[in-house]
Amino acid sequence: MEVHRFRLKSMLLGIVGAWLAAFIFFLTELSRYGYLGSMVAITVGAVVLVFLISSMERNFNK
Repeated sequence: MEVHRFRLKSMLLGIVGAWLAAFIFFLTELSRYGYLGSMVAITVGAVVLVFLISSMERNFNK
């Protein structure tokens, strides 16, 4: 039960992260930073998301 809840939580976090990446992408497009700025923003968002998930897994395994 606990593992299932954690998997659901990480899946939800992934969905929120993907939505945030898309939102940042559209914001950068509207701000005329262009393609490169959007890619940088999405990369930073993905790195932060991976860091959050790995820290959550470390806390869960303790």
